[in-house]
Amino acid sequence: MTTRSPLPRELIGTTPVMLLTVRWHGREFRFSTHAINLVDAAGVQIPFSGGFELPNFAEESQRSGVTETGPSFSVGVDFPLNVAAWESMGRRLDSATAELAMVLADSYLESNQTWENRFILATGRVTQPVYGHPDEPTSYATFTVEDPVEDGGGMIIPSTAVIDDTTWPNHHESANGAAYPTVLGQPGFTTDTSGSAVTFPGSPAYVVDIGLIGTPVNDLVLIAGHEVAATTITLIDKDGAKQTFNVEHRRDGLGRTVAVVDINSAGIIDNTQTEFWVAWNTGAGRLDDQTGQPITGFGSALLYALGRTRADVDRLAWIARIPEIDRYKIATYVNDPELYAWEYIRDSLLADLPFVEVRKGPAGLFPLVWRSDRALADATPITAGTGLDFYPTGPITTVTPVSEVRNDITLLFAPHGNSNTTEGRARACASPEPDDLRAFQTSHAVLSSNRYGQQSDTVKIETVCEQATGAQLAGDLVRAHAFPQRTQSYASDVSYGWLYLGQEIRLTVEDLNLSAQPAVIIGKRWDGTVWRWLLALDEDPARDGALRAT
Repeated sequence: MTTRSPLPRELIGTTPVMLLTVRWHGREFRFSTHAINLVDAAGVQIPFSGGFELPNFAEESQRSGVTETGPSFSVGVDFPLNVAAWESMGRRLDSATAELAMVLADSYLESNQTWENRFILATGRVTQPVYGHPDEPTSYATFTVEDPVEDGGGMIIPSTAVIDDTTWPNHHESANGAAYPTVLGQPGFTTDTSGSAVTFPGSPAYVVDIGLIGTPVNDLVLIAGHEVAATTITLIDKDGAKQTFNVEHRRDGLGRTVAVVDINSAGIIDNTQTEFWVAWNTGAGRLDDQTGQPITGFGSALLYALGRTRADVDRLAWIARIPEIDRYKIATYVNDPELYAWEYIRDSLLADLPFVEVRKGPAGLFPLVWRSDRALADATPITAGTGLDFYPTGPITTVTPVSEVRNDITLLFAPHGNSNTTEGRARACASPEPDDLRAFQTSHAVLSSNRYGQQSDTVKIETVCEQATGAQLAGDLVRAHAFPQRTQSYASDVSYGWLYLGQEIRLTVEDLNLSAQPAVIIGKRWDGTVWRWLLALDEDPARDGALRAT
């Protein structure tokens, strides 16, 4: 199977045939908008007998965060059985699953696509079945298919990854019950305005071996509950003294591999203390379970955290997008033993990276990346207007008030793990002060400030330490909020069903003076007659001016 949409050239001279497969109590029921016989890779025929109208299908994007359900649709079909009778035998229709797919057929309603190459549009569970209609056959039922995210309640930190008498019999009492830190990237490390390294308390470390009884010197400090990429780290004591140590990998009492440093012979830090912090200034923390490479970017961190949810994940979609998301470098840690993975993804990772949306698709959770600076040379051109098969159905609507415009954003980052202090700062604005080496001008800030006046905000994030990433985020936040957001609704005939949520297009509407205007599809719905679209017409004068010049 494939979860991609068909390409425009694939639709030329073809008829889209929608396929509905319902898997109910060990049986497979097939319906389609046209009768058609498909074959699988082994040559076995898979017949679809028709009897199915294109369902009410809808999906909409929030453009950030986590969308808790995939595409949904409602249908009515005639099963080859008495639905009420099956229900009375305990074969509940709401225990069934369903799949909506599409193949392309020629004028004879024959398709060259195999069953495995069908286009998967939506999958999910049957909900809210209605049957026993007085004016319909006993075989008729209507229902909705939904696909909510089911995460299984996975935690970021395993429940046994804690310091106790089993894992570390000789631990210091101050560490008892502490969860092993999960370290992502290089917390505790950034650079100053000259590019010189700055180290500070990034992630906690715990005394897990106090050494010989009766001596004040501690032997072993745990710095991460997993293997790490770093071979050395800087350890910082409560008084701020710093010393470099070699990283060792050892097994705890349950056989789990962890990262530790031996401080028995420390000469700079006070190894009689019990409060220590780590600056990861020479290498990163956790390694990716699949690739063995260090997790240094937000994309890799999101994929790792999603793996802790136990939900289905579309790994191929993530692998395709990770290089784009990983340009934002992550540096943080987790040591909350009760933190659910979904909670961490929603409230921490995506909250600090508001250009990524995690959605549910037929193959699992996948990312949508919203970037107005992406090159749109390959975006699909669409000409719309009255009398055409793609046409506006509503006015251009400004959905955010001017009061929410932000064109001067100061981003605070690189937080100290043991205080409210931040080492990093970046300001994207229209008029930076000459002596502020952390401030820089952006064209979006200038254009927005000239139009709306200076509108400032300060944002603090906990998951970034790198100065370049902080500056990139500050500039991207201004770009995203410098102008009010606008949307417009459109409709089209069935042939445009290949367009997908998140697709970038270049829209031309003569009556609205739009010429190859970049737009993004943020809503898609079939109402039984036409496709309904909601387009985001994000204003970006710098981008649009450059496009018009090409």
